[in-house]
Amino acid sequence: MEEKLKEIIASYLNITASAIDGKTLINRQAVSSSIILHRMYGELANEGFVVENYTDINSYGELLKKLSNAESSSQVDASDTFPIISNFDQLHSNASSNAGVGIDIENISAFPECYDFREDEFYKNNFSSEEIAYCVLKKNPIVSFAGLFSAKEAIVKADNNYSGRPFKTIVISHDPAGKAIHADFLISISHTENIAVGIAISKKINNDSSFSNLGTIINQNEHTKRSPVLLISLIALIISVISLLIAVFCFKLVHIN
Repeated sequence: MEEKLKEIIASYLNITASAIDGKTLINRQAVSSSIILHRMYGELANEGFVVENYTDINSYGELLKKLSNAESSSQVDASDTFPIISNFDQLHSNASSNAGVGIDIENISAFPECYDFREDEFYKNNFSSEEIAYCVLKKNPIVSFAGLFSAKEAIVKADNNYSGRPFKTIVISHDPAGKAIHADFLISISHTENIAVGIAISKKINNDSSFSNLGTIINQNEHTKRSPVLLISLIALIISVISLLIAVFCFKLVHIN
């Protein structure tokens, strides 16, 4: 059984299975990117090695320890440990807020193809049943999944209070117009044929105001002076968008050449 476990992990670390021991790092840094880490645990789950929350696992030895407790852990509903929250007021009141702006870019080709997204462990681990239902109705489901994934990553980058939370509990829904929405964040998702981009801006950057009347806020000099974080966040957003445009331009240039 452990031989199969090592075989799967080795394929993502680009090493031989025999080289893996208890101290072998298998965290995000070891596999180079977040999406690859999620894919690895998705494949492990497909083979029966299910770990509900793996973001805090750094070494192979830590993984074995978690798997040894899998039977007792499986009796606890994941939603009891990491509830799907529609209102994060309690979360923010219990933890210091570091809310800001987050941006994430994902390579669409990194997302696994599968016959049934509802049964594949990668998609079950990272998306709610509602999100999967939304994406599978799209012409190209993987593009939609990539967009949602990048938005979830952006949320984590915007506020570390979400770090370590299973992605399937960071639920992104859509309004009647099709715009992505999530709790206390403004979400923007874009994509080309090859990359998906998600941007998240916390509505709680400034507790006294809402981004819905942003123009009014900017014009109120006295209030703006009391809200330097808001201006900094806006500048960060502009920089993020410019970076995205440069990335897309460079990507197209490389492929043209």
